[in-house]
Amino acid sequence: MSRKIFEAFTQLNSMEELSNRKEWPNGVHCLAKLMVTLVYLAILMSFHKYDVIGAVGMILYPSVLFVAGDLPVCKSIYRLRFLILFIILMGTANLFFDRTIITVTENISITGGTLSLITLSMKGILALS
Repeated sequence: MSRKIFEAFTQLNSMEELSNRKEWPNGVHCLAKLMVTLVYLAILMSFHKYDVIGAVGMILYPSVLFVAGDLPVCKSIYRLRFLILFIILMGTANLFFDRTIITVTENISITGGTLSLITLSMKGILALS
């Protein structure tokens, strides 16, 4: 058996073991979890592209699920590393196209592209998690 197939079976086995544990998120009906997640995604995507503070507030739902389900955060981020990199690379285009100055603090001017890059990256990472 090749190494990649063995790694795929190992990952599937680890996900199956996580789902068989007796934490309370595993006891909730799957339709309820799906509906709550869809509502969460709809609320997350409804924030304006410059609303960094609103996107920061949405960290609560995934963090509660990671803690309550005793899920490994680092392993989850590692598995999503290519998608996270893709989201950040796509967001860097905003730095070049959106050059309107939003705020000026002391000698630093923050453009709309910077804010939208941060917000897009946060929304993408939260939606994936």
